[in-house]
Amino acid sequence: MGGKEIHNAVMSNIQGLAKVFSSYNDEVLMKREELLQYAQSAITGLKMSADLARIDVEVLSSRSKLNFSEIKLPPSESNDKTSEEMAFATTEALKEALSQIRVYSKLKSLLLEKKAIHCGDSPETHAQK
Repeated sequence: MGGKEIHNAVMSNIQGLAKVFSSYNDEVLMKREELLQYAQSAITGLKMSADLARIDVEVLSSRSKLNFSEIKLPPSESNDKTSEEMAFATTEALKEALSQIRVYSKLKSLLLEKKAIHCGDSPETHAQK
């Protein structure tokens, strides 16, 4: 009977160790999951910072392209210029106005994107984009 009792005691200890290791393994897996989430959040934060820096650079570039002087169309009645010269001057002035509008539009979209990153997106939402 001594051998059977020893055998049962050993088996009981082994089962106890298995339960302990099982719970330990669960804790390790939970810690791994927490570390993974932390790393993902950190990476997302870095991506958001990089996106904000990129937007800032683009905004500065766009602002430097802006010509804040008034775009002037040539007067419609000018005796010393031919109609072809007038048409060319008008076309050039309109092209300049169009380029300014495009820069303003790009600037607006960049600022809205930056606002969305700051206000609307959580790091998780931003990472999914």
